[in-house]
Amino acid sequence: MIRELRAKVEGLIHDRAQTPVADRPLSADRAHQAKADQFDTVIRQYRTAPLMMSVFAIALVFFLDSTYPSFVPIIWASAVILTHGVMMVLLQERYFRSRDAKNNPDRWIKFYASAYWACNTVWVCLLPIFWAPGNPTQEMFLFMILISHVVTATAISFRNLPVLYATSGPAIIMATLGAFSNGNHVYFVLGILIAGLFTFLMWIAHSAHKQSLETYSVRFRNEELIEDLALAIEASNATRARAEEANLNLREREELFRALVENAYDTILLTDDQGLVRYAAPSIKQFGMCADKAIGRSINEILTSANDENTNTLYNAIKQEKSHGHVQKLKDHVKTSDGRDAWIEASVTDLRGSASVGGLVLNIRDVTTRQRADDEMHQHLEVLDSLATGASLDIILKKITTSVDHTNTGAYSAIFLVDDTSRVVRTTSSNVPIQLLESIEGTILSPTDGCCGAAIDRGERVIISDVLSDPLEQDYLGLLGELGFASCWAQPIFSRGGRILGTLTTFYKEQRAPTNVEIAFVSGSAYLAGIAIDRRQQENQLREASENAEMANRSKSRFLATMSHELRTPLNAIIGFSEVMQQEMFGKLGNDRYREYMMDILNSGRHLLSMIDDILDLSKIEAGRYDLEERDMDIGEAISWSAELIRPKASAGNLELILDDNTDLPLVYADRRTIRQILLNLLSNAVKFTNPGGTVTITTEVNERTGLTIAVTDTGIGIPADKIAEALEPFVQVESALTGKNHGTGLGLSITKHLVEMHNGTFSLTSEEGVGTCVSFSLPPQRLISLPTASKGAAKS
Repeated sequence: MIRELRAKVEGLIHDRAQTPVADRPLSADRAHQAKADQFDTVIRQYRTAPLMMSVFAIALVFFLDSTYPSFVPIIWASAVILTHGVMMVLLQERYFRSRDAKNNPDRWIKFYASAYWACNTVWVCLLPIFWAPGNPTQEMFLFMILISHVVTATAISFRNLPVLYATSGPAIIMATLGAFSNGNHVYFVLGILIAGLFTFLMWIAHSAHKQSLETYSVRFRNEELIEDLALAIEASNATRARAEEANLNLREREELFRALVENAYDTILLTDDQGLVRYAAPSIKQFGMCADKAIGRSINEILTSANDENTNTLYNAIKQEKSHGHVQKLKDHVKTSDGRDAWIEASVTDLRGSASVGGLVLNIRDVTTRQRADDEMHQHLEVLDSLATGASLDIILKKITTSVDHTNTGAYSAIFLVDDTSRVVRTTSSNVPIQLLESIEGTILSPTDGCCGAAIDRGERVIISDVLSDPLEQDYLGLLGELGFASCWAQPIFSRGGRILGTLTTFYKEQRAPTNVEIAFVSGSAYLAGIAIDRRQQENQLREASENAEMANRSKSRFLATMSHELRTPLNAIIGFSEVMQQEMFGKLGNDRYREYMMDILNSGRHLLSMIDDILDLSKIEAGRYDLEERDMDIGEAISWSAELIRPKASAGNLELILDDNTDLPLVYADRRTIRQILLNLLSNAVKFTNPGGTVTITTEVNERTGLTIAVTDTGIGIPADKIAEALEPFVQVESALTGKNHGTGLGLSITKHLVEMHNGTFSLTSEEGVGTCVSFSLPPQRLISLPTASKGAAKS
């Protein structure tokens, strides 16, 4: 084994001896040292260059003419002084003062190369700034300056290629562009000569750089140790073993990768650094192209922008230079290879910096169905929201047409509403030209009047994919041709009852028929339009009915008020004369039966007058003409007055009237007459519907939160629970055992409730059949003039 290893080492030594010095690569340390020495030599030779460039710039401004305003050359010269005379001088001073300059040459080479690119880019702007079409001498002088700049830079910077490119590159580019872009044959020839000269100089520079490296190679190579060869052999064997293992793993991973990628739902593409497809997964067929035909194509050929190439987000993302491994996520509207509009979501991973990949990895998903569903839902929700928030019908219909235009590419939609005679009574659109709308509005659509008339007559969708060849559009052919419309579709709009309200019509500037997706969306939009029209028509009808009912109610109130007033005059006469006759003020009646008749006439007249008064009060309340005369009043006095007034009637019915002894009641801001009427109505009802031997109780309660509450409770016949709400309606009297002997208008409780509410109070009625009834009302705290410190409970006396 030792002999074999020695033989291998001796063979390597022999091969090394036979290898020319120039072909022997330098070690990392030696190459590092060589690079540092070369760079240091270049920098020292350039030490006075920044100041010279600044002086030249000032001289050019003073001695050369420019077609630009004077401030442009001055700005240029200032920029040259700033970049060369300030920035480069500071950078050089920092380099020469640095202790680790030769230990880290790569860092300084990058700094200097970047700085020289910037400085010389500013410097070479002298060509366009001082270009003088009328002064060939000055133009040629400018070219000579640039050529001299390149020659000088090549002679100095050939030892370090990055610095060479940075110092000569801008001048080469500017001189070449200036010569070729002038348009003059002489300058064209000059451009060819300059390009040749620059090519020759670069060849010389590269040769000189190679010779410089050979010099350093000769200097360093004999110092390397032969033992490195043995280490290289060992490392090579280990590398070979690892490579074989890596190849095996690579094959396994490649098979796994293909199984995953080729069976994935998303389309996976791999491009080169220019964006040309190198690999395409079979799932690319969902975009109208097979994987083999995608190879070598750009992404923009496979998925073009649906609007404008400049707005193709995917294409622009590929053109952008990003950091290695950067992932962009984007969404775009594109047109596939088979002409279909599609929405895609994609992620673009930039691996152009990877030696193994050298391009981009794209993961593309077709989300057209989801995007369309989202758009449809959003558009329909907007319409429903407008309908719910009370927007006008014109706004809602315009939103519907806008949604159709937005969702269906290239659509121009309009809604035509018709009456029962098929006359177009309203046209709405956000995109259709006004000439077309005006030509149709007011027209009676017959079955042969275009797709709209046919759709209304048939009650079904009508599609005209070519207006030139369809007889339905012959009458409108001139107008449609003038507007550029080549096809149209009409979807009838139905009410909930099945009546045709009009059509939702879409026009297109290309000959085409709708897809199933477009038909579904237009059908849904037409359905929404039918709902909106139905809803607004019903609201208008309801509004008209409400207004008519209000007018009828006011008329009824005025009629009742007028009739009540007209009836009171004769009734007062009847009651007055009946009282005179009943009291026999002018003599005996002569017969007891006449006396009974007079009593019946008197009671009936009084009852009728009371009923008319109630009707008059209710009419005033409903008409809003019941005026309150509010002032501070003693509520205790009103309760006592009402109780004393009703006490004779209670005694006649053998009833006990119990009055609350609460004397600490506040003053109340209210209408005294109205409060008394409320109390009398409640007490009268309680006495009327309570059997002999029963009780009627009046209680009061004061509370800081609820205010003053007055309740009238009786032990009468009560009201069934399901009849309580009915009892509060006007002209309603709940049937009971006492109804026959206690006739009335049924207005007492209704009037009382209204009068309480006019005082901002609350009214409450609780009852149990056969047990009794409790009716109470509360006046709010703000109507109490003074409020006791503690609530008082009810007491009986």
